[in-house]
Amino acid sequence: MSQEQHAEARRRRSVRSNVVGLLATLVLAAVGAALLVTGVSLFKELSDARRRPEVTMTVASCGTARGLRLVITTCHGTVAGSPVQLSDAPRKFAAGAVVNVRCAADGTCTAVSFRNYAGRGALIALGLLGLGAGLGGSLRRGIRLFAPARGAFLHDPRLARFARAYCFLTGTIAAAGYLGRLLS
Repeated sequence: MSQEQHAEARRRRSVRSNVVGLLATLVLAAVGAALLVTGVSLFKELSDARRRPEVTMTVASCGTARGLRLVITTCHGTVAGSPVQLSDAPRKFAAGAVVNVRCAADGTCTAVSFRNYAGRGALIALGLLGLGAGLGGSLRRGIRLFAPARGAFLHDPRLARFARAYCFLTGTIAAAGYLGRLLS
C-alpha cells in the first residue's frame, strides 16, 4: 500500500468513528431527555398530591412486589370508611397501623416524604446530566465531522471553562425556577 492509500484508510476510519460517536452521543441525549421528562412528570404528580388534604389511613394489609432491582410496597386500607390504596409505600406497615396520606378522588393515595422528593430529584439530575453530556458531545463530534477547520475553538481551555460554567448556571437556574413553580 502506498502512503496515499494509508492516509485514505485512516481518514475513512476517523470518519466512521466520528459518525458512531455522534450517534452514541445522540442516544445519550435521548436517554437523558427521557429521564428528565419522567422525573419532571413524577415530580408534578407529587406536587399535585401535596395540594390534597392530609388524611389518616388505617392499614388493612400490605404486599411487596419485587422487580429487577425495585421493591414496591403497596398497602390497602380505609379512609373514613372508604377503601383506598397506597402505592409505593415507604415501608411495609402492620395491619391496623395509622398512616398520614394524601388521597385522590379515585382512591389512590400518596405518602409524601423526603424519600419521594429525593428519588424524583435524582431522576431529574440524571436526566439533566445525560442530556447535557449528550448534546455537548454531539456538538463536538458534529463539528469534527462536518466542519473540522472550525473546530480549533474546541481546544481553548478558557472557552471550555466558560461554556461549562454557563451551562451549569443556566441549567441550575432553570431547574430551580421550574421546581419552585411546581411546589408553589
